[in-house]
Amino acid sequence: MSGSLDNSPSQIVANLLVDLDVGTDYSLSGSWPVYYSGEPDTPDNLIVVYDVPSIKSGRFQYNGEVQEHHGLLIKVRSTNHATGYAKARAIAIALDENVNLAGITINSNVYKVYAVSRTSDVISLGKDHNTNNLNLFTIDVVASIRQTT
Repeated sequence: MSGSLDNSPSQIVANLLVDLDVGTDYSLSGSWPVYYSGEPDTPDNLIVVYDVPSIKSGRFQYNGEVQEHHGLLIKVRSTNHATGYAKARAIAIALDENVNLAGITINSNVYKVYAVSRTSDVISLGKDHNTNNLNLFTIDVVASIRQTT
């Protein structure tokens, strides 16, 4: 889907992950906080959603609207491999099975998330030696999102 989005796709999908109960709102100090567009030094166990290049699928002739699937990278950072992999896998399954016209509200903006489709399985990046040897995992996805108000 295309059209103008007042919030970034990474912010919208970060909110979606909280709604799917695979992470918590970073401002609430819960376990597995979900951030977007940037990664803080703490806590060790966290989820971050980044915007990456989108896939354009054509456009409508009658109005010129481009059909776009927003590219996203979901990163999981954890203190141990098994825990991080399990969290990344839980995210992948939640996106596969539980996104069907999900409604997301950010301030006064309302979005409809039609689908979040994985373009990769869980990818282990090994340990990040710059962050106390924390384990890193990623999932590549594309999302169909439209702003409704």
